[in-house]
Amino acid sequence: MPLYLSQLGVEQYGLLGFAIVVQTWVNLLEIGMSGTLGREMTRLKIRDVGEASVHSFLRSLDWLFLGIILVLPLLGWLLRGWWAQEWFEGATLDPRAIGDCVVLIIALAAVRLTGTLYKGGLMGLERQVLVSTVSIVGSVARLILPLPFIWAIPDVRIVVAAWLIVSVVELVAVRLALSVAFSTRFRWTHFSFAELGRRAHLWGRIAYLAVAWTAITQTDKLILSRILPLADYGRFTLVMIVANATLAIPTPILFAFQPRMTAAAAKGDQDELSRLVRSATRLLIIFLIAPAFALAAVPYLAMLGWTGSAGAARPASAYLAPYALGSAIAGFSALVYSIQYAHGDLRLNVRAYSWFAALLIPAEIVVAGRFGAIGAAWLWLAVNVGMLVAYCPLVLRRFLPGEAMRWLGIIIAPPAVASALAAWAMVSLVDVGTGDRLTAVAITIATAAAACAAAALVTLLVALLERQRLRGSDVRSARRA
Repeated sequence: MPLYLSQLGVEQYGLLGFAIVVQTWVNLLEIGMSGTLGREMTRLKIRDVGEASVHSFLRSLDWLFLGIILVLPLLGWLLRGWWAQEWFEGATLDPRAIGDCVVLIIALAAVRLTGTLYKGGLMGLERQVLVSTVSIVGSVARLILPLPFIWAIPDVRIVVAAWLIVSVVELVAVRLALSVAFSTRFRWTHFSFAELGRRAHLWGRIAYLAVAWTAITQTDKLILSRILPLADYGRFTLVMIVANATLAIPTPILFAFQPRMTAAAAKGDQDELSRLVRSATRLLIIFLIAPAFALAAVPYLAMLGWTGSAGAARPASAYLAPYALGSAIAGFSALVYSIQYAHGDLRLNVRAYSWFAALLIPAEIVVAGRFGAIGAAWLWLAVNVGMLVAYCPLVLRRFLPGEAMRWLGIIIAPPAVASALAAWAMVSLVDVGTGDRLTAVAITIATAAAACAAAALVTLLVALLERQRLRGSDVRSARRA
């Protein structure tokens, strides 16, 4: 991405940041279908639902999402002049180029949305390796494919068009893989409102939660895309990409655990579900919370290593720490959502997110409009800290009685504190004001390694002590018996 910044300039790079925002909002049209499809595939695997019913549901989704792919780009094309002239005021780019780019961005978002649907089905069948492989290959191709072209012609439309081509290939690949995994032939002739309606209680709640969560997490970014000059929004995009990358870390971890959590909940095996939740939490601490503390400890060095430009890194580093920490903490909200999803009961999440949205969306509008990116960053951190200490334990008390305080006070707190101390201890040993990019990269990696090692060590120690405590409890129970 820094190569794109150097070749395209900050204004065109800002349009790539806008593409991230558009993708997030377009994902609302998924209306919970990928999660529902994944859960149905898991139920099919354990013979908890009929194959014909799931087959009909999948075919109905094929038609529904084909309509999205066709309609959204058409709407974007009809409104291309408005985007160029009204939304991006003060831009020095050719309005026609902006309009064309927005149409491509919307088409890209629609195609990637549909790919997410089919990946959800594959994850329900525990094809995590296949999904990860396709996703990694697609991400690398999207990163590399445009580079030779923009070195010759620095036009952001070339980048988005290349991304769109890669995403279409990725979509075809995952749909064919789902057909093979599901062992069915593709047919266009079947659409069933009954099958969609039969699962409406689940996908409807998932859709509502997606709307609420997107509104909570993306309203500030949408507002900033409107009020910031496109060049400043391009610099903000640098931090947004890091924050979104942090938000993506829990996805493969929770995807790996979700089918087993769903199976454990379906069987009523609370002990197995508790074990899975503790294991997932420990992985989130080591691979999510610890690196976030490292980014917060050396924000300027992280941005300098990322961009190679001290001029871009210095202003962006001011809000990297709260965005990175807030995004990392959001991983625990994703975990407690997975617990409810495993039970097929999202009522608590619906109520909680309704309150959060009612309180926080107005706050985001005011804070982002008055204080800009720095205000939005600190509000984002405060929101996620509040959800961690107030909402997450509430969910655990409901679905895993007796786990809430152990989860927050024993499994999370000690390794999190250890990783924070290790990250800030590294700061006292290095030159945090260096202007050399390679040195900045080395220090950032060393800080992250120290934080992850501290978190892993304390996590292992806590797990061993917990196991010894349980073993002692079993021995005492046997003696009493």
